[in-house]
Amino acid sequence: MQQIHIARHPILDREQNLFGYELQFRDPQNPAADASLAEDYPTTLVDTIDSPEFARLLGNRAAFVTVTPDFIDRGFASLLPKKQTVFDLVQTMEASQDLLDTLGKAKKEGFRLVFSLLLSDPAYYPVYETVDFIRIDLNLFEGERLDELLATLQDYPARLIADNVHSREAFELAAAKGFDYFQGQFFARPAQVTTETLSPHKLALLTLFRQITGDAEFSDIERTFKENPDLSYKLLRIINSAAFYRPKEIHSIRQSLAMLGKWNLRRWVALLLYSGASSGHGPNPLLEEAVIRGMIMERMAGHLDEDGRFAESAFITGTLSVIEALLARPMGQIVADLSLEEEISEALLHNQGTLGEMLETIIRLREEKALPKDRPASLNAISDELLMAYEEQAIQEFEEIGQTVDD
Repeated sequence: MQQIHIARHPILDREQNLFGYELQFRDPQNPAADASLAEDYPTTLVDTIDSPEFARLLGNRAAFVTVTPDFIDRGFASLLPKKQTVFDLVQTMEASQDLLDTLGKAKKEGFRLVFSLLLSDPAYYPVYETVDFIRIDLNLFEGERLDELLATLQDYPARLIADNVHSREAFELAAAKGFDYFQGQFFARPAQVTTETLSPHKLALLTLFRQITGDAEFSDIERTFKENPDLSYKLLRIINSAAFYRPKEIHSIRQSLAMLGKWNLRRWVALLLYSGASSGHGPNPLLEEAVIRGMIMERMAGHLDEDGRFAESAFITGTLSVIEALLARPMGQIVADLSLEEEISEALLHNQGTLGEMLETIIRLREEKALPKDRPASLNAISDELLMAYEEQAIQEFEEIGQTVDD
């Protein structure tokens, strides 16, 4: 079986709850191309989705998978799980009765369908009537062109997905125009930046972070935990989770702190900052993005330098790169409040230094959904295949720890 790396990108509803994931399959032998597995490697796609690793990667969420009409016609579709799989067909094929027959076949088998528009063409109106979702790239359709398209689509039952939504303003505008679902990194950006007082929960976590980063004694850190029982509960859940594989359960805060140590504790407090950030009861996309960025950067740092402190700094940098969206405060103020090391501060504020170059690369990877082609010279030692592997490993790590942190 050909080796394939999987990236996933959240699709959120109007309340910014997770609806599903668009899956991206990357071919290590041709990393610059968008691998169309359904067209070039249909059996690889089926084997990948049917693997235990894939099940752990996706959980029970809906998977939006790009396929071709030929993939469905040849019977490969019937080998995939109907409840989870949503077939995405990009508007590269001719509008024809054969296409409608293919879509009807998939619908009859119980699959949901997405049609990703590249242009507005009346020839495809019968397709609009058939599919469950229509995806519209906001980079392709703007202004009056978008409004004209939306006026046409309002006569069809398909739900609308806005793609490439990269700001809160764009999200709010798309929602006002009638879109139902949204893709892009808008959730990782603040709606507005303020200096309002933070909640007691966040203040306690910021206090913990400063204590751990500074010279506070374990007794002081323990006292802060005990003054915040909900954080004590989360700490005990974390230390007893599968991520640590302890032979026996830990029941005291002091024992947990001694077991973790300050460096590991700082990692977990950085993630706990995002706990409860989800607007609903499903998985938290902001926590997921924080974990993925942090884990990718940690692995990159480990490849570049054996110094464990550098990997720790890389993890913290990646994790905190979306904290503006959580606290809605200026990054400069957040950096000052957390008393971060200069190297981390420069990376977060100005993308300076090796950490800053790593962070900029990861942001581009996550926002553009593609491997950056012009990475800095300092990162030449990290191949495209390694970067793809690190992203997939980070997603798997999130599945192991995300629920524990966010409960």
